[in-house]
Amino acid sequence: MKNRYKMGIGSLVVIIILLYGAIPLPGNSPIVVVSNYYAYLSWGNANKADSLLTPTLQNVFQKSVPVKTYFMKPLFEQGPYPIRLDRQYQQEVQVIANIFVLSSLGSGLKSQFIYLGRNSPNDPWRIIGIGTGP
Repeated sequence: MKNRYKMGIGSLVVIIILLYGAIPLPGNSPIVVVSNYYAYLSWGNANKADSLLTPTLQNVFQKSVPVKTYFMKPLFEQGPYPIRLDRQYQQEVQVIANIFVLSSLGSGLKSQFIYLGRNSPNDPWRIIGIGTGP
């Protein structure tokens, strides 16, 4: 009986996490990097989220006014689409993520255009820009 109870509670926790929060995934494809970025933010782990940004974007975000985001979940992603944003990196892609945000600055469904770059196929993808339009 105790095992059934533990399994039931465990299953409920997994369902809640899958529905209301993202779980970081292994891998380094652009979509995995974007999913992990929002997963770390939804768990409140800003340091891990920052590790997926380029140093330039980390500096920009550190200088901006902090926004308290209570919940952020990617609903689905499209792409990656090959782009050339600023030609700083040898390879650049765009991923479109529709996310639900519960934030102190406004809540709701928002589309985010996330740009990633890397210099060689062996380098990890890093987020070079996040915006609300292409």
